[in-house]
Amino acid sequence: MKNFTFLFLFLFSFQSWSQSDQKMWLQKNKYDSAISYFDKNEFAAAADFFLFAYKIKPDSELGKISKNKFDSLKPVIRKKLIDKLVGTWKMNGNIPSWSHRNLKSDKIENELMIIDADKISYYLQNKSTKEMKLIKTEEIIFYDSFEKNNHITEMLTSDKRLWSYYIDEYSKNLRAINTGKITDSGKAKIDLDNEEIYYERINQDTK
Repeated sequence: MKNFTFLFLFLFSFQSWSQSDQKMWLQKNKYDSAISYFDKNEFAAAADFFLFAYKIKPDSELGKISKNKFDSLKPVIRKKLIDKLVGTWKMNGNIPSWSHRNLKSDKIENELMIIDADKISYYLQNKSTKEMKLIKTEEIIFYDSFEKNNHITEMLTSDKRLWSYYIDEYSKNLRAINTGKITDSGKAKIDLDNEEIYYERINQDTK
C-alpha cells in the first residue's frame, strides 16, 4: 500500500511538473514571438502575443513582464488607430461601396460620422442645403478586459455594444463591425451575422 501511494504521488508530481514545464516553454515561445514583432514595429501583433504569453502563466516573472509590455503598447496602438480614423465619413450602408458604385441614392440626406480624437459625432446632412443636424455624440471609450478573444481597439458605445473599425488599405474606406455586447455577466461575443456599416471618407462639402 505504501509503495502504491508513493508511486501515485510520484506520477502526480511528475505530471504536474511536466505540465508546468510545457506552460513555461509555451510562454517563452509566445514572448519571443512578441519581441520579434515588436522589433519590426508591428505593435498590434506584438501586443497579441504579449497578452497570450501573460495568460499562460500570469503569476510567473515572464507573465508579469508580458503584461507590462502589453499595457505599454495599448495606448500606442489605440492612438495610431484614432489618427487614421479622424475625419468625416459618409455612410454607404451595410455593404461595401464598390458593390453598388453605380447605383444612385434617392435619399435627401447624407448620414455622416465625424471622428475626433476623443469623440464620434453622427449627423444628418441635407444634400441640397448642406445643413447639418446632430443626431448623437459618443465618447471614444476603449474596452479594457482580459476576456478571451478581446481586441485592444474595440470601442464601447453608450448602448453597451462593442465596435471594431478597419480601414481598407486599398479603397481607404471604413468598415465598422459590431463585435459584441456587454451584459451583466460580461462580454457576449458575436461570431456570426455581425452588423456591419461601411463608410467612405469625404470633405464636409462633398455631395
